[in-house]
Amino acid sequence: MKDPKELIEECKYAIKEQGLDNVNDNLDFKSKAFANHLESNGLDISDVKSVKFWQSAGGEQRYSVVTMNQWHEMPTMKEEI
Repeated sequence: MKDPKELIEECKYAIKEQGLDNVNDNLDFKSKAFANHLESNGLDISDVKSVKFWQSAGGEQRYSVVTMNQWHEMPTMKEEI
């Protein structure tokens, strides 16, 4: 029987080899449309915790942004908005 640590490393290697790893290492990502989206919402790239990108059937870029401070979950901020 193989050592569990060895099996884990083999699995990690296989996942990366197949391109299935979901690692957030796209820190140098540049998109003018995304930058415009952030600017129009009063955000900076440093405010972004995570983002999902997709394209509508009409070809329009869409973004779902989660911010670092989670302002949308703060009751006082909701009242002000």
